[in-house]
Amino acid sequence: MKTIKKMWGGVGTGLFWLLWPAWVVYFRISNVRARVLVVCGDEVLLVQGWLGTKNWNLPGGGATKNEKTVSAAARELHEETGILAPESSLTKLASFKHKKYNFKYHGDLFVLSLNEKPELSLRKGEIWNAAWVPLAEMKQYDLDDEARLALRRYQPPERPSLL
Repeated sequence: MKTIKKMWGGVGTGLFWLLWPAWVVYFRISNVRARVLVVCGDEVLLVQGWLGTKNWNLPGGGATKNEKTVSAAARELHEETGILAPESSLTKLASFKHKKYNFKYHGDLFVLSLNEKPELSLRKGEIWNAAWVPLAEMKQYDLDDEARLALRRYQPPERPSLL
């Protein structure tokens, strides 16, 4: 099973780079993003997208035209992980600007604190892996820039800065 999953991950990475010109156009049209740092106790939910570089990131994605980033964050969180969170439960951590691989977009990072881990329902074809990672082990993961920024800004009630 792991071999098949790894193979499909390689296919997703290959398609990402093959379709790179289309992604550049897409990110110029849909250039507002939102991501959610989901925290439960001392663990954070990280995801890996099927298409892309396979860095670990936070659930989230693009906002539709005239959609507030908090609305996009709640919607994308539900679509990608099955976690249903009202907008009022999301707290803004930071805003960001992204310019990498000729993709330019900006957006907001939010945090959602949970008392217990929900059962995840990963969106097939978009999210291929998810993990609850202890904050103390975060440095062992190859994180996307947005996840890194969120962890730098997040201050657990009883801990100093994580990165």
